[in-house]
Amino acid sequence: LLSKYQNDNGKIMHELTTSVSLMGKEKWAETPYYFAAADSNPLYIIALRRYLDTSGDAAFIKKMWPSILKAFSWMISADYDGDGLIDNYAGHGWVEGGPLAENQHSVGHTTFYLASLYVKSLKDMSYMSKIVSDLDSYNIAISLIGSAEEAMKLYWNDKGYYNHRKYPDGSYGTEITVAPSVALLFKLIDEKRAVENLYYMNDKSLVTSWGARFISDIEPNYDPDLYHSGNVWPLFTGWLSLANYKYGFPEEGYYLMISNLKNTYDNCLGCINEVFGGDRYTEVGSPHQGWSETMGLWPFMEGLVGIKPDALKNRLIIEPNFPDNVDKIKISNLRIKNSIINLTVSKNGDNYNIYKEISGPPVNIRLVE
Repeated sequence: LLSKYQNDNGKIMHELTTSVSLMGKEKWAETPYYFAAADSNPLYIIALRRYLDTSGDAAFIKKMWPSILKAFSWMISADYDGDGLIDNYAGHGWVEGGPLAENQHSVGHTTFYLASLYVKSLKDMSYMSKIVSDLDSYNIAISLIGSAEEAMKLYWNDKGYYNHRKYPDGSYGTEITVAPSVALLFKLIDEKRAVENLYYMNDKSLVTSWGARFISDIEPNYDPDLYHSGNVWPLFTGWLSLANYKYGFPEEGYYLMISNLKNTYDNCLGCINEVFGGDRYTEVGSPHQGWSETMGLWPFMEGLVGIKPDALKNRLIIEPNFPDNVDKIKISNLRIKNSIINLTVSKNGDNYNIYKEISGPPVNIRLVE
């Protein structure tokens, strides 16, 4: 669907509304908000790689390759200042407005969030290029990864966290935010710095009992009632949960995951609100938000249980991260390629065990402790 409405220059839609097909492609230029985001393209590439890992559907990736190439070409062309990173001048990242987005479209800056997605998408592009035997695209992606990773390192603040954004003059916006958790959940930075940054992100200035604020409440730009400058988002809460699981903090990861899952009882069962107040538990925005519900499931599957599918190799790795209050988890109907798997993961002391039932072709399931 996203490829169907991809712009001619390769850009992926920020929001695909029900009106887009009625309006007609010739009028897209009149509503630039459709393509207002710079993060849509790297997220598109990352999502396709994740689908490939779970499905093993290389034929689909080959079918989608022209669209993927267009998305990739647009993305790498959006490094306007030549610093090795995609720029927010090409569009916003997750932060669309407010003080953290000041001048991002007019003069441009690059958020650490966007830089993280860019590096991850380059790595995923190099992987998929090999799968479809596109050596040229593989070489381009590989050639860009090193400089992008080095540019990301420069965001480090000696106080022990990654700065939020880089300005066109080379200086950095030093706001303390939850955004670095994206780099952590994709394991893009070294463990020492990841752990240091987690101390900041797990602090009470960011984490409430109902989730994580985007920006620390000690920052002068913090406003508990603003969408991008103080509200608690289940999305960011899920990012931070995953980041904690990935770097050996299962108690913190579990706490944040449960903060999201508890919200399923606020409205109709299964729905999680878009955002909440920064200082008080008040619902804001849409009562039924897809990314909020996803962030109840993703930390559970990939963080707590530690599921890592590799369908092309017919393999499933389980690397569980149970906190002390969890000793057994059952998962039913987990699909890897053409197989359906029922799993029981249990913990006894420091040791894990798995019991599996597989319907369909055999899958190599490996436990990593």
